[in-house]
Amino acid sequence: MSESASSSGRVPWFQSFWEDLQPTPGRLNNTLRMTLAALILLALMLVWQMPFATYALYSILVIGVESPSISLRTGVASVVITIIAIAIEMGVVSSTGNDPMARVVSVAVVTFIAGMAVVCTSLPALASIFGFIYCVVIGFWEGQGPPDRLVKNSLRLVAAFSLATLCVVAVQYVFGGRSPAAKLEEQFRIRYQALLAMFRLYAQEVSPKQRLDAGTRVSRLAAAGQVGMMALYDQIVDRNLDPGLLPIGTRVHITLLAELMDDSAAFGLQREVRDTPAFRERCARIAEQCARLIPSAIPRSEKSPEFEPQRTNSLLDRVEGTLHSILGMPVDPDAEKSKELSAVPSHKVSLLIPGAIRDRDNIAFALKISLCATMCYILYHAIDWPGTSTSVGPPRSVGLLATSFIFQGCASRLVCRAGYE
Repeated sequence: MSESASSSGRVPWFQSFWEDLQPTPGRLNNTLRMTLAALILLALMLVWQMPFATYALYSILVIGVESPSISLRTGVASVVITIIAIAIEMGVVSSTGNDPMARVVSVAVVTFIAGMAVVCTSLPALASIFGFIYCVVIGFWEGQGPPDRLVKNSLRLVAAFSLATLCVVAVQYVFGGRSPAAKLEEQFRIRYQALLAMFRLYAQEVSPKQRLDAGTRVSRLAAAGQVGMMALYDQIVDRNLDPGLLPIGTRVHITLLAELMDDSAAFGLQREVRDTPAFRERCARIAEQCARLIPSAIPRSEKSPEFEPQRTNSLLDRVEGTLHSILGMPVDPDAEKSKELSAVPSHKVSLLIPGAIRDRDNIAFALKISLCATMCYILYHAIDWPGTSTSVGPPRSVGLLATSFIFQGCASRLVCRAGYE
């Protein structure tokens, strides 16, 4: 980094990009499993000469590789949603006599429904798949060809999604983790160790670069958020697994830890701090409390009755306040009741979010999605530029593939926002 960049406080874009690519918990393992599943899927599709490899490879990103159970459940649901979308497409074509205007109207209607499902249901990713698949299969009928071949193409798409699901689930069951409780404990341990290392450096007289490097690591962990940890917790609840050393307040602990990581990251990335003996003493006390949370990842209030946050609003005060809340959580790890995690299994969670359908913002969101998808569909088929489709797979799919990124981007944004809320 140049001196001018350092003095102005600006970080070059390539350095920021490189820091974003640094490993976070689980990123490398998930990436390797996804890569292996994609290679196996591509090899099988090439050997068997199956069409729609593009869409099958795309589905691997949707199915996910968090755990074998999640991959199986999401994969099967994706195949079912694909079958439903194809059934609706065939119904529209047969009932309207393959009328072009009916196809365009159906795209607008189906994408509006999919957009509403993204914001009004607890399964936004599956809603995005439904809208995307329908736009793909209804686009087949814009080309010239016998109906028999077009129907078979729709069914081949189901086969491609099914094979992708089999590959992902197989890789997950062979290489994926089998103990969500142990993985969740490890996530707690990684975060508290990063906090310990950072505050220990702030408690010592070290160079600003050492402190900044430790703060950057905490920042990367904070950026990872609590979604992955909540997913592990939900697996334990859904499958009724032994939570091990995890206490009954684990869900609240995860949320408070995410807040602690955010505040600590903001504190660690400060350019200037008042390095006084009192300041270093506070950082040493915070590091001591983080160290006590590492071994079993369970807060114990009796360990630090003297720890009290100050009543100002600085970043360090917010760190102390959140840490005090974690340490003050009532926990009895030896009690039998601690084995009963307080959460609702996913199969008991309502599919529809109460009041979401009547929300005007959600309706406006779905209308925007419908307008974008319909414009992509109309413009691509109106331009009808031959040759562009060969770069992505089957004919007339460039505009439809753009529609997939609209749906998937919206679903991912909503999932991340829900995780932080």
